Amino acid sequence: NPAQDFSPAWSPDGRHVAFTSWRDGNQDIFLMDLDSAYDERAINVSNSPQRHEDQPAFAPNGRHLAFHGRSDGLDLIYALPLEAYRPDGPAFSVGQGRHPSWSPDGSSLVYAHGDGRQSYIIASSVESWNVAPQAFAGQGLVDDLSWSGTILPRGLESRLNLKSTAEEPLF
Repeated sequence: NPAQDFSPAWSPDGRHVAFTSWRDGNQDIFLMDLDSAYDERAINVSNSPQRHEDQPAFAPNGRHLAFHGRSDGLDLIYALPLEAYRPDGPAFSVGQGRHPSWSPDGSSLVYAHGDGRQSYIIASSVESWNVAPQAFAGQGLVDDLSWSGTILPRGLESRLNLKSTAEEPLF
């Protein structure tokens, strides 16, 4: 397809890729099975002319695909349930932000929210999408989050000028 494709995300099984494309005339999220990788077989999984989607991210177990959607100037994170890498219900809003990243166990999402002067890193539990505690606040723009199981060195929070709003780990 001659349309621009970008922001690829590999599935945990390594046999599927989600990507952003303009191939239907709008910026949508597509899913392609690499065992039958023909352009015409790419599935538009967001298919929403009222918003532009980007930044797909597979849950580690492959059961959800998170992505960023922008509509009327509002940045939202959506999660699409998947069954065998096919949509299994409608995408639902998780919270306000961009750049979703899954926890290593797939039970939570982290994403960025802010305006470039102040940024917030938000964490949400998969079981309670409507509860989104603020994890950190910081100066400037935060993008391209990655959640790993690595424990940060003691004192890093103060050196990065981050202010934790939680007494205990969130998830």
